[in-house]
Amino acid sequence: MKKNQVLGLATALALLGVSSASSGPILKPRKYHGPIPRSSFSLRVGFHGGASNEEMWSKLDAMVLERSGQVFTDDFSNAFILDGTYTYKLHPQFAIRANGSLTFLRSESRGFFVPALDPAPPILPVYHFARRFNVDLAMLEGSGVYYFTDAGVNEFQPYIGAGFSAGFPHATFQEGIVDPDSNIVITDDNDTEWSLEAGVHGLLGAMYYISSSIAINLETRYQIAQSKFPLMIETPGGPRQVRFDVDYTGFVLNVGAVWAF
Repeated sequence: MKKNQVLGLATALALLGVSSASSGPILKPRKYHGPIPRSSFSLRVGFHGGASNEEMWSKLDAMVLERSGQVFTDDFSNAFILDGTYTYKLHPQFAIRANGSLTFLRSESRGFFVPALDPAPPILPVYHFARRFNVDLAMLEGSGVYYFTDAGVNEFQPYIGAGFSAGFPHATFQEGIVDPDSNIVITDDNDTEWSLEAGVHGLLGAMYYISSSIAINLETRYQIAQSKFPLMIETPGGPRQVRFDVDYTGFVLNVGAVWAF
């Protein structure tokens, strides 16, 4: 009798289990965003401020003033920068990343001066000039990054980092000098220089994930880098080549989107 009761109870429990499995859960599980992936790519745009071509412009402007001239110079201003970054997390709060950027630096100078001519004519002419010095600066950077918090959807994740840089500046100097009375072109120069330069940088930023794979990124970066540009100038001993320092040190502020995968 007892054996039949046990067998009946086991059969009832088995049938109940089959019935529950076939009918499905009564409550749907909550949607789960899942963990933030370890790899990500970000694309940002912004501005690079602080770069300077002061050494070259100071020398050229002084030469104009020595010749009873006037000069109006605009050095590098805030320049447009485009950033692309690949990041790989070794740990939820530690990562390494590679960043590539392209900055467009523009500067110019214009004015007039009285040339030193030998023999000197009865009336000295006045020459007008226009100069441009532009740099398209490509930078490759390797950084270590520390995140202050774990990544989470609908949460800010601030971070800090530092690393080394390799710069590839493409610098161009253009100069045109004209005698406005005769419309004769005195000088029409165009010099170009490529170089490879080393640098360092530090960065500070924050992510805000709107989903497990998409985030908004705001970042500021301070970089230290410079290059040299050779230029022929007139000296009391005759023309000679001078290598001027071009300083790219300054702050970068940019914003963009992140895709985690």
